[in-house]
Amino acid sequence: ADGVDNGQCANTCFQITAEPPRIAIGINKNNYTHELISTSGQFGVSVLNQQGHDYVRRFGYRSGRDGSKFQDLPDVHRGPSGILLLDNAVATLEAEVIGQLDAGTHTLFLGEVKNAEVRQKAEPMTYAYFRATK
Repeated sequence: ADGVDNGQCANTCFQITAEPPRIAIGINKNNYTHELISTSGQFGVSVLNQQGHDYVRRFGYRSGRDGSKFQDLPDVHRGPSGILLLDNAVATLEAEVIGQLDAGTHTLFLGEVKNAEVRQKAEPMTYAYFRATK
């Protein structure tokens, strides 16, 4: 949003429809990411592989309000929508927000996928896998 790049770990991202391709993500209302998605009307998803624990530490335990989480991170690229994405992701998605649902502490953002890319053949990191191996 307005030239600001931010990232966070989200454990809720799922497909809504295949055609047109739509996904939903759950974002805590207190998170800086929530503010940026609400302002920009778009979001990106970089699906981590099972070796992505360093990314979880970088993006999961501090706020982007306190500084850029992408600083000194060389393995990133901008997708066609201009969203910063991880090179080492299993897959990347860029979505335009087309709806949202108030879910109490979180907002469920509904996004229409504008760009998607499979970047590697690897097992994605799930929340269960992360909890079992952290």
